[in-house]
Amino acid sequence: MSRERSPQVKKARSLARDRRNTYGECPTSARRSIRRRKRWSHHKLRQETRRELEREPLEASASAPQRPHWRKWPDEPLGEVLHRRRLRRFLNDLGDRIAAEPSFLERLARAAVEHGMAEREARIIVNQLQPGSMLGSRRGPIRIADEALRLLHQLVRRLPSAGERSR
Repeated sequence: MSRERSPQVKKARSLARDRRNTYGECPTSARRSIRRRKRWSHHKLRQETRRELEREPLEASASAPQRPHWRKWPDEPLGEVLHRRRLRRFLNDLGDRIAAEPSFLERLARAAVEHGMAEREARIIVNQLQPGSMLGSRRGPIRIADEALRLLHQLVRRLPSAGERSR
């Protein structure tokens, strides 16, 4: 008997299970390439086996030829693809706002705390988003939880600029 699951749990499982090809090639040619690479590896194995048997028929069983190294790689989970897309849009919008108003990150952190984000989390995220820390960072890519990213992106789009606020 199947367990009943909430729509949120079903959606999370679906985003983890569904995959997308992010390599950047045409899906048709990707399917064709997989078949071609499998054929190639089997062909190479048969060639090596034949060569070994022609050279030394009695000793061929002792040293079996190795299959050429090729593996299929799984596509990326849809949830990660969508998260990266959201992050890119957020960073683009944020960059535009910071260019227009350099003190925007401080206002964004205050607004995030007002909308229910933990103050420490907001401070950590804003420190990651400082213009100098994004470029050439050794810490790796920016990691923001999905819920926090949605909230921050909404705030970036909806917060009035400093000039509009004073009116």
